[in-house]
Amino acid sequence: MKISIFTTVFYPHHSKFGISNIAYLLARNMTERHGSDITVYSVSVDGQNLSDISCGMEVKRFRNEIKSFNFSHRMLLCKKNRADIVHSFHYGYFPATAGFISAKKMGIPHVFTPAYHPPIYTSPKKVLSWCYNISQGVHILKHSEKVLVFNNSEKEALQRHVEGRYEVSSCPVDRKIFCRARKEAGKIRIGFIGPMLPWKGAGIAADIFSEIQKERDDVEFVFIGFGHLEKEIRKKGKFRFHKDLSAEKIAEHMNSMDILVAPTKYESFGYILAEAGMCGTPVISTNVGAVPETVGPGGILVNYGDWNGMRRQIEYLIDDGRKRKSLGKKAVKHTSRFRDDVVSEKIYRVYKSVAL
Repeated sequence: MKISIFTTVFYPHHSKFGISNIAYLLARNMTERHGSDITVYSVSVDGQNLSDISCGMEVKRFRNEIKSFNFSHRMLLCKKNRADIVHSFHYGYFPATAGFISAKKMGIPHVFTPAYHPPIYTSPKKVLSWCYNISQGVHILKHSEKVLVFNNSEKEALQRHVEGRYEVSSCPVDRKIFCRARKEAGKIRIGFIGPMLPWKGAGIAADIFSEIQKERDDVEFVFIGFGHLEKEIRKKGKFRFHKDLSAEKIAEHMNSMDILVAPTKYESFGYILAEAGMCGTPVISTNVGAVPETVGPGGILVNYGDWNGMRRQIEYLIDDGRKRKSLGKKAVKHTSRFRDDVVSEKIYRVYKSVAL
């Protein structure tokens, strides 16, 4: 099967870009397990080569956004390498529109993975989202042969825009990197992993950690990530900081953590939460967006804003090692559905069902 993938950014390996990882893991499994012929169309970032062949897949990139949004150029490339399926990624960005138009012009099925994030953070994003919805988004959702959503929360959010051919297909997580390999660290280790930005809750985590730190010295607190809140967070307590880590190093940290804390405002999936679960690390997070579906029985959730409640839950798990182990086992079982091989097999069946 020949598959053309359109996405905003693409690396033929695990990277810091979630949307790239999703496309990469899918392409990797399609080539390794089914011998599919994969061509990826993307934007060149960080000086990436415009043409690349790696891991059995061909990658064609555009030097800047203007060229990457040139639909006719993309369609010309697709016609030269006519595919059986076009799979586009990322609601709200023009590459998805380019993939959709290419598929419709050539009369081949279009599969769409929105990875949808509601515009809940700033007014400009709300305006841009509204413009995209009426000019492109609704049309893609309505006329794609299949729309693959990560969970029921995303499906419900998109159905507010338009009814479509939705099917839940979980976000894939790299099973070769994120797996249970627990390593005791001595002290209880509690961590925050992700961008140090307000809506991810990094500052809230730091406030909670500093309060706990005042009362006990048997706990180590770790922040992994970067962002403009880092300088402020460093002033709040004696925390350990790591940044620019490889996925393998992050997995090692997860496997030595006893609790992952994520006071997030919203998640359409929650990659970090799923990765932690696959490593057997219990999560304490918020009851928002897709978090309940991603965490499942492998963690504890509080209502957003109930930071005293979150602190109580953290302290409860600090003192109950048996409960931590129980949650960790449940997390591994629950997140097995997110393994990249499991997700890719489901998507392959979707391809077969819509292929002409």
